[in-house]
Amino acid sequence: MTVCPECGTEFDTVAQEKELPVQALQQECSSCGYDIGVAIINYPNSTYEVIAPALKGDVCTATISPEDGGLGTTDCGGNAMIRRHKIGEPQGGRCAEHIGAHHEEALGLRSEI
Repeated sequence: MTVCPECGTEFDTVAQEKELPVQALQQECSSCGYDIGVAIINYPNSTYEVIAPALKGDVCTATISPEDGGLGTTDCGGNAMIRRHKIGEPQGGRCAEHIGAHHEEALGLRSEI
């Protein structure tokens, strides 16, 4: 996340922790005081993914294939725990079932800020 979801002001980074390829940032809005901890996963191909807590109304956009019990390829649609944005892909959410170990590990680094 780079802008405040409350007022649209660009966030300031007030603290960070690095254990590459993972970074954790504490961000704060200078206008309204909204603050949030996010994680960044840096990939070898020079792309990255930002992981943040889900906002109210976010849903899981993980794809469920027929092999996993879906009828055709569909989105999960469950309540999201996290919001993710990987460069080159649309922003989406992940529920507890589809969060992924690498996302959990990245979020764990936020506790060290």
